[in-house]
Amino acid sequence: MESEFDLKAQQWDNNPVHWDRSVAVADHIRELIPLKKEMVALEFGAGTGIASFLLKDYLKEITMMDSSTEMVKVMNEKIKKTGVKNLKALNFNLEESDYTETSFDFIFTQMALHHVSDIGNILRKFHDLLFPGGYLAIADLYPEDGSFHGEGFTGHKGLLGPPGVGGLVLGDRLNAGELEPLVRGGTGSRSESDIQPEDLPDKFESGTLNGVGIAGLGAGVRILNEQGIEGIRAREIGLTRVLIEGLKEIPGVTVYGPVDLRGRTAVVSITVAGRRVSDIGMQLDEQFGILCRVGLHCAPAAHRTIGTLPEGTVRLAPGFSSKEHDIHAALRALKRIVAKSP
Repeated sequence: MESEFDLKAQQWDNNPVHWDRSVAVADHIRELIPLKKEMVALEFGAGTGIASFLLKDYLKEITMMDSSTEMVKVMNEKIKKTGVKNLKALNFNLEESDYTETSFDFIFTQMALHHVSDIGNILRKFHDLLFPGGYLAIADLYPEDGSFHGEGFTGHKGLLGPPGVGGLVLGDRLNAGELEPLVRGGTGSRSESDIQPEDLPDKFESGTLNGVGIAGLGAGVRILNEQGIEGIRAREIGLTRVLIEGLKEIPGVTVYGPVDLRGRTAVVSITVAGRRVSDIGMQLDEQFGILCRVGLHCAPAAHRTIGTLPEGTVRLAPGFSSKEHDIHAALRALKRIVAKSP
């Protein structure tokens, strides 16, 4: 699947903002860090490698690491075109895998860490990749008010909307004219034009909108406004307390997550000793009509942290519409499943 940065790669170097920022970062690096020609460096989240190209004459070798296939392709094209010998483009996802090929005297990164979900994990990896006494340079965003970046959201995560609907909130300082829609056509508002409208929101709303999904999302938001976030959380955490206390009474069940309910959401992951999570989920569904989610939940880093790779967990999640008798029904079902021989 193409990422956002795969789609932007070919035009990345045409944006003067990317050049200005990289020049400023490279200048500050040369000012603050004693670069030497015998040093080997890693640029994490290198993009098209602008900063590395600016620093290549001050270092022995730079590995330009990026998880975007298309960004790495552009870097390799630039290396071939310029004939540079001490730059190497590497397509590698350091968030998901450990890099063990070599260590570095210097690691630098610009405007990449705010895209990383587990900052602590990536910083530990930087530490492990550095030679003793090595240098780390990070240029990234300060906490901001949302006016610099656009914020995307899905309707089914916390907003009580159905799957398949979401939105993008553009900050006041974000220039929508610099953004390109991923899909064009069929807005209905400029039918006489051969090109996508530039006015908002039409520029980013191609095709027939998901009217049913939007209506469902609107209903969910109204419920949130009526009930209040704190009221809904109190209700869900109350159900979670009942669920966790009941799970702890079932032999062989391990409950993951914080003990203090103030530090968790209404999502409970469990495993059962000697049983596959897929089997537990299938039996809950087929025998008791109880739906849950099993596996890694698109969150391998989370499962790596709690030690449940590669199989994952059974995830139970009381929601706004759940009742206490639903929780007790799930507990009774799990007791019966666990009591049976695998």
